[in-house]
Amino acid sequence: MADAFEGAWKHINPDERRGGVMMGREGFPEEEEVDDLAPQIDMGGDACCIDAKNKWEEACIEGFPDDWDAMNYPYATEGEDYDNEIEHNPDGLAGGYYQSILDKYRNMSCEEFKEHLESRLGDISMGSLEGQLAMAAHRILQEWDECIQQSMGLGSDEAMDMYRSEDRHSHTPFDSAWDIFRARDYNHQGGGDSVVKQEDRFANIEHFAGVSAVDELFNPKHKLLGRAGMSASPRERGHEHHSFDWGLDEKGKKDAGFDFDNPNYHIDDIMEGSAQQAAARMLAPVDAECVNPTFGAPCKAFSISGEPVGWKPNRDAMEMVWEIVHGNKDFPTLTERDTVHQTEEGKALQNDKIKRYLNKIRGREGGWGFPVYEPRTIDELMFHEDSARPDLRGMERVYSGRVLDEDRAKAIRGRKEGGLATLQRAVDIMREFERKKRMGFGFIENPMGQMRYNSAISHLPHTKITQGSFREPAQTDYMGLPRNDAYFEQGEYMRATNPKLSVLNEKGVALPPLKPTDLFGPLPPTMFVRPDLPKSELGRTYAPGTRGSQNALQGMKGLSADALFPGSPVISPYHMKSSLPAYLGDDFTQAVEQYFDIEAPNEEFRGTNVNDILRRKFAPKQATLNDWHGVDLSNIERFSRRE
Repeated sequence: MADAFEGAWKHINPDERRGGVMMGREGFPEEEEVDDLAPQIDMGGDACCIDAKNKWEEACIEGFPDDWDAMNYPYATEGEDYDNEIEHNPDGLAGGYYQSILDKYRNMSCEEFKEHLESRLGDISMGSLEGQLAMAAHRILQEWDECIQQSMGLGSDEAMDMYRSEDRHSHTPFDSAWDIFRARDYNHQGGGDSVVKQEDRFANIEHFAGVSAVDELFNPKHKLLGRAGMSASPRERGHEHHSFDWGLDEKGKKDAGFDFDNPNYHIDDIMEGSAQQAAARMLAPVDAECVNPTFGAPCKAFSISGEPVGWKPNRDAMEMVWEIVHGNKDFPTLTERDTVHQTEEGKALQNDKIKRYLNKIRGREGGWGFPVYEPRTIDELMFHEDSARPDLRGMERVYSGRVLDEDRAKAIRGRKEGGLATLQRAVDIMREFERKKRMGFGFIENPMGQMRYNSAISHLPHTKITQGSFREPAQTDYMGLPRNDAYFEQGEYMRATNPKLSVLNEKGVALPPLKPTDLFGPLPPTMFVRPDLPKSELGRTYAPGTRGSQNALQGMKGLSADALFPGSPVISPYHMKSSLPAYLGDDFTQAVEQYFDIEAPNEEFRGTNVNDILRRKFAPKQATLNDWHGVDLSNIERFSRRE
């Protein structure tokens, strides 16, 4: 070890204990609790760099053979390789070879070292040494940034995330893997005592199932629908599954229901009684110990098209976050170019640094601890309380072409409050599953909108997807996966029910909407999140759906009574629009199988895991150990395995 490194390290770690990052459960890095590892503030960035180098050293050593420092034999044993080795490395010892790798990092300047860590972020080979080092590099870079912020007088929570954007459209493949890692880390916090660790079988529980996953809706004669939702895949693969719905339509009125005497489809209002009682009712029909719940929470309250005028950012929260991120920079003011419904705090929330900060502190125990969005009051809905146009302040608000009167304002606020209550109930049920030690993996789903900035789910990991990635023709033409003819396809449904607005690609295939969607909750670490469809796929694998248009999602119709078969109920457009793609259930279910190392009970569906196929296609192994260290380790690997 270089003298300079040793000298600096002693300032940070007087008793020379090695700390920082070590490889924990399942090979992922976790922090060792060593109090005296915190860098001294007065050492500033240099101390932070040294701390980062030490943590990286620990991560590298975890990938070395256990006896690496005692390997007193040459890399090669005969021939030209041996001769070359002796010529260029007179010591010729394997242990010294590994030591030279560590020295390489120690001798880097801080700038060179940071660039090296950033270059490691491209490999997301989950479970491999390269993937483990990539995870370690990401965490170390984050901690390095936080350390610098602390040395400048800011708290850890105030550190900006310089390596992760707010919008997953601009994420790298590594960002997706990091989301998965954070999901795993959340799911197993507290040493894993709050979750089922091993199971030979599991149960998927889908709530707010609606039209999804109802066997009887797949009718061979008419075939307008098919299987959809998160329960379709576990049913086919032979797992225990239960679908729940509260039997209400989008206006809160009782539906005809979709149970059709199906013993695995349950009509139950989760808002009835306490969260504990609702969770107990959901668990009552379940035999498996491990449950994987998903909630397709009613989207009307939070979606972009669902009366966004009903929400406003919290002023106090925005001023607090603004000061953390921007310091003394003036809070935004409205100009004539801003919309008449916008507020100053709303304009602040549009700031990229604000969004990055909120995502930086997302997924922590306890969540944000402050509200971001909240419902407007009745008066705030009826009158302009803030506007870029002084002449509008205090005037009646006009929304969607008509005055927003008191009755309409009460209805809008009621829908927002109802949405918040429903969301909180879903969160509380998941917590109850954790308390009962029954929780595996799961999520709350909602189309991209205000929900992502709701404090009730800020403690949960967040993953953004596009539903078009999980439908045809992207399933076959872009993802390269086989088609399941039993699955419901929104594009084909649109062609069958509203052909005038159906969009076809050059092959004559009916296209589904893109539908950006948020998932809040712990996903299995074995699940590969499908990439968003790029803009180049518009008109090829997904239909255009600009705001206000009637093609794609907005033009989707419902079904009249008896449309599927004699006795089938009226199915509203709301239910057809909100059905989740069954291929999402495929990816999730197979990832859970892989995580618990179990086979699908139905032998017909055993075989290659879809997540592995996707990973090989979109995130192939980008580096070997040779690439990582710039040296040939083939002989080292051979010798490390000898008796």
